Amino acid sequence: MCREKGWEVKFKLFSCKDISKVACHKDDLSFAERVNFKLHLFICVKCRNYTASIEQVGKSFTDVIKKRRSISSEKISELEERVLENLKKKNDFE
Repeated sequence: MCREKGWEVKFKLFSCKDISKVACHKDDLSFAERVNFKLHLFICVKCRNYTASIEQVGKSFTDVIKKRRSISSEKISELEERVLENLKKKNDFE
């Protein structure tokens, strides 16, 4: 039907290899590429699981970074003092 009107539609579904390459930066995909990406995930359970795992790793990493930033300066000073005390005790025993 498209060819009758002079249109030629070329569409290639992403392969699993393509999905593994773009899964980490899917926000940078064009609209057509995002549709292609989602269509592949709809069809392929392995890629769906893979992208879910990638997203979970990203969220976990973000949580770790946020927790590190939320440590107060008092807590850092306390930890530094404990480390120094332990080092002094270790040096006294040697």
